[in-house]
Amino acid sequence: DCVATVDYAATGSDNCPDFAVTYNIDPGSSFNPGFTNVFATITDASGFSANCSFLVRVNNKEEVCNGVDDDCDG
Repeated sequence: DCVATVDYAATGSDNCPDFAVTYNIDPGSSFNPGFTNVFATITDASGFSANCSFLVRVNNKEEVCNGVDDDCDG
């Protein structure tokens, strides 16, 4: 099965210097071909939070080796 490992990091700023970022899918996770929404929440030390989302897109890449298309990039 074709998968891609994807790293990412949401960034933010706040008047409180300590904040944590959490994701519904952790950075460095494997994604199947297609589109996947990733949601991030940034929470500061006072408990205030902000949310964002972004789309991860993984494409199949035709790759022929020894006359066989394995439909994976790798």
